[in-house]
Amino acid sequence: MREGHKYDANDNQYLDTLGYDYDFSTLDARADKDVDPDAPICIGMDYNANINWIVAGQPRDRRLNVIKSFYVKFERKIPALVEDFCRYYAEHRNKTVVYYYDATALGSNYAVNEQDYRWWVVHEFKRRGWQVEAVYLGNPMRHDEKYLLINQDFAGKQRLVPFFNRSNNEDLILAIQSAGVSRGRNGFRKDKSGEKLAESEEDLLEHRTDGTDAFDTLYIGCEKFPYHDSFSLSMSGVI
Repeated sequence: MREGHKYDANDNQYLDTLGYDYDFSTLDARADKDVDPDAPICIGMDYNANINWIVAGQPRDRRLNVIKSFYVKFERKIPALVEDFCRYYAEHRNKTVVYYYDATALGSNYAVNEQDYRWWVVHEFKRRGWQVEAVYLGNPMRHDEKYLLINQDFAGKQRLVPFFNRSNNEDLILAIQSAGVSRGRNGFRKDKSGEKLAESEEDLLEHRTDGTDAFDTLYIGCEKFPYHDSFSLSMSGVI
C-alpha cells in the first residue's frame, strides 16, 4: 500500500447543511461522496472471539473503493456489527449486500451462540431488511498465493486496484501497513501470531491482522467473483 492508494471523499456540501451543533459522531453514509447509493455493497468479514470485522467496498471500473470498515470487540458480536453497518447505510437505496465468505465462516460459532457465522450474518442482514447475495469462495487461499495476489493488486497488475477511504478506514489502513510476514516449513505467510495475545494500550486488537483478513476476503471475492456475475453462480455458491 502506498499513499496513492488512499483518498478523501467527504461530501462537504452535505456536511455544510448540518450546522455547527451537529453531533458528528452520528454521521452516516450521506457524508461519503464515494458511495454509489444505487449499487450493492460488497463485504468481507473476519470472525474472532474478541474482535469481528466487516470491510465494505464497491467495485467501479478497475477500482475497488474500500468505502468503510467496521469492527466490534469483546461482548459486542456479529449482531451488533451488522447493526452498526445497517445504521450507517440506512439511507442506501440499494439494500443489497454481496457477502463474500470462505470456509472459515462455516461450522464455528465462538463469536455468536448457536449457528455458524454465515447463518448469523445472513440472518441479521435479512432481519434488518437487506437482501443478501452470499457468495462462497471455498477454502481459504494459500498464504503464498494470497500474498502474491494482494501485492499484484496494489501494483495494478490485477483487474481491480484497491483504494481506501482514508477517514473511514483509519484502523484498517494501519493494520494493513503494519502486517508482517513470517517464514515456516510451508513457505512464507502473514504473521498472525499476535492475534491471540491479550490487548494492551500499545497493542490494540483493531491494529492486528484480523481486519486485514476481512479485506483479503473482500478483495478476493470482488476480483474472482464480481457481484454482477454472482446472480448466475451455481446454487452451491449462493444462499
